Amino acid sequence: MMQRIRFSYLRGENLKFISHLDILRFLHRAFRRADFNLVYRGKFNPQPRLDPGIPLPLGITSEKEYGEVYFYGGEETGKEFLSSIGAQLPGALMITGAEVVSLQEASLMEQIDCSRYRVYWKEESTGGELRELLERGTDKVLNAEKLTVQRRGKKKKGKRQMREVDIRPFIYSLNIEEFSRGLELVMLLQTGNRGGASPKEVMQVMEELTGEPEPANYHGIHREGLYRYDGGSLKPPPPFKVS
Repeated sequence: MMQRIRFSYLRGENLKFISHLDILRFLHRAFRRADFNLVYRGKFNPQPRLDPGIPLPLGITSEKEYGEVYFYGGEETGKEFLSSIGAQLPGALMITGAEVVSLQEASLMEQIDCSRYRVYWKEESTGGELRELLERGTDKVLNAEKLTVQRRGKKKKGKRQMREVDIRPFIYSLNIEEFSRGLELVMLLQTGNRGGASPKEVMQVMEELTGEPEPANYHGIHREGLYRYDGGSLKPPPPFKVS
C-alpha cells in the first residue's frame, strides 16, 4: 500500500549554506538507512517521490520547513515515522512533526504562497539611529511603485544572461519589532509558483533607496514559517496548524 506523509523540519546554523539539492540528498539517504521502501518515478533515471518543499535561500536558517514523501508499506503513523527517521539525520536538520495525508491532497507548492522572515542585527547595532533608518527604509519600500532587482536568467550563447524583476508586488508587509536581542525586521513575502522575493533582495533595495549601508549589514535572517495567505490570515499547509 502506498502512503504519503507530510513532515515539518528545521534547518539550523550548520546547514544554512547547504543547497536545496543537498538537503534532498540528506533526506533521501536518511530514508534509505531507515529502510523505507520509497516510491520512485521516471523510467530512465528514476527519482524518489520526495519533496523537501520550498527552497530556502542560502545563508538563512529556518524554523519550520515542510516536505513530503511517498513510500510503500503498512499504515505508518506520524509518530512511528518520526521515530524511524529522526535518528538518521544530522542534528542541524531535525524533523519536528509528521502527519499522514491523502494521496489526493494538493501538492505543497500549491498550498504555500508566502514566507515570514525575521532579519536581525547585533545588539550593539540596534540603537535609535538604526531604528530611524529602518523606519525610513520600510516606508520607502512600501510606498514604491516598482522595485527592480537583477536575477540570473537562462544561458544564451554560452553566457548567463541577467534579467530584471520587479519585486514590489511580492512584498506583503514589513514591520519593525523589538526583542531582547535588539531590533528585528519582520517580512511577509510572496513565495512559490507565482513568483516571489527573497529577504536579501528586500534589504538590497532598502540600502539603495536610503543610500545607507546599515540596512544590509544585518547579522542574520531566519525563516519563521511558510503559509497560505488569504490577505488576512496565515495558514500552514494542512494538516498542520498554526502553533
